Amino acid sequence: MPHPPDDIEEAARHARELAALGRRTAEIVHDFNNLFQGIIGSLATLRGHVAQGRTADAEQLIERTAAAVQSAADSTHRLLGFVHREPSDAAPVDVTAIVTLLAPLLRGAVGETIAVELNLADGLQGVLCDRNALENALLNLAVNARDAMAAGGTLTIATSQARLSAVEAVAAGGGGIGDYVCVAVSDTGPGMSEAVRARAFAAFFTTKPAGKGTGLGLSMIDRFVRQSGGWAQIVSAPGEGTTIRLYLPGCSAAAAAADVQTATAPIYASHGETILVVEDEMVVRSLIADVLRDLGYTVLEAADGPEGLAALIGPAAIDLVVSDIALPGLGGREMIEVARAQRPGLKILMMTGHANDPAVATLKHGPEVITKPFAMDALVARVQALLADA
Repeated sequence: MPHPPDDIEEAARHARELAALGRRTAEIVHDFNNLFQGIIGSLATLRGHVAQGRTADAEQLIERTAAAVQSAADSTHRLLGFVHREPSDAAPVDVTAIVTLLAPLLRGAVGETIAVELNLADGLQGVLCDRNALENALLNLAVNARDAMAAGGTLTIATSQARLSAVEAVAAGGGGIGDYVCVAVSDTGPGMSEAVRARAFAAFFTTKPAGKGTGLGLSMIDRFVRQSGGWAQIVSAPGEGTTIRLYLPGCSAAAAAADVQTATAPIYASHGETILVVEDEMVVRSLIADVLRDLGYTVLEAADGPEGLAALIGPAAIDLVVSDIALPGLGGREMIEVARAQRPGLKILMMTGHANDPAVATLKHGPEVITKPFAMDALVARVQALLADA
């Protein structure tokens, strides 16, 4: 039986992606080797300086290490998103609030030779999209703009309300008729040729030299916007700079404001609750346990699924379990399902290497999920919020 045209087109697309991934593997490995070299070198230098009692430059070395780790984490998430084609976790967000909160981080990311200007419209609708993905998209676009303005320049982030007509919807190549919020990120760099602009959103396409990028940044931004029900557009020409516009579907401004209020609500103070941490990677488990103990929690540790399950079906009072999904012996999903039969009201925070993990999705009464790698203060905030929700 012949395959339907859609199946053939999808198979061809998948084959092209695999071919592109194969061509880029060596360069991606080169990127990671450079990042790991920076991490290893900075930590070795820091250790030597501390041993000698030299701490004046410790903060700089720590920041350098943290920057390399974050770059590695960003690259990992782009690769995972490309491989797993993860859907976005859409919710109402306030674009103005997000850009305003990100502004200091963006200024730090682009450096002192680049001015950052905000042109944020009043009275915008809320936007229905993945908040974290939008923040990452803006940060990636700012870094791309910085790289395009090696001699300095101006980065401008502007927002506006947009309504797409039927004619514009066809021109957008997939956008639907309706209300959108446009977020435009502009630079005063050299601009793109027509040939580069036509390929800019393609996976693994990059104009950067080997070791300077994976070519997944713009492709992942384009995918995120399309998964959100919007579309992305590039306006650029040689000598005229580049503007990338993200059109995101609008929603109730009140719903977006409620999302911001929830995100900035006061966090809960610990009262000595007991938390079970289940993680097979000893360094990660010890770090999480130490941070939680410092906050006054009683922490139990388990190195695998069977050990975690033994604690969960045992007599100890446990207020929350923080568990990895991928565990030896017994997976985190299976461990939690068995434990819930014994503890129906068990509070759970699952850790996973990529968002929307299928193993998490199959759990009943979906648990909270945090994606690795995460900042420890982000983990603490999630733990405190769960325990506060009695």
